Amino acid sequence: MMKSFWFFAQFLHVFLVFFSTLIASVAVQAFTGAYGINYGRIADNIPSPDKVATLLRAAKIKNVRIYDADHSVLKAFSGTGLDLVVDFQMDT
Repeated sequence: MMKSFWFFAQFLHVFLVFFSTLIASVAVQAFTGAYGINYGRIADNIPSPDKVATLLRAAKIKNVRIYDADHSVLKAFSGTGLDLVVDFQMDT
């Protein structure tokens, strides 16, 4: 009787560790890429577009909105795997 109890307890422990690890990895994958930033460049003392692209990849931010089609920004973000949205303002 005691052996079966310990077997059950060990099995339950292994199952709970496996299940919680599985749930944690799914939760992280579901959250990754679910947020983003707006990258405005009208300011003083801002980092270069190359540096910004590196910082965003390090922070695992995947979605970026930019407000113009500046060549230096597009070149810095090309090939990085970041999803860009270019927002154009219509003058009417």
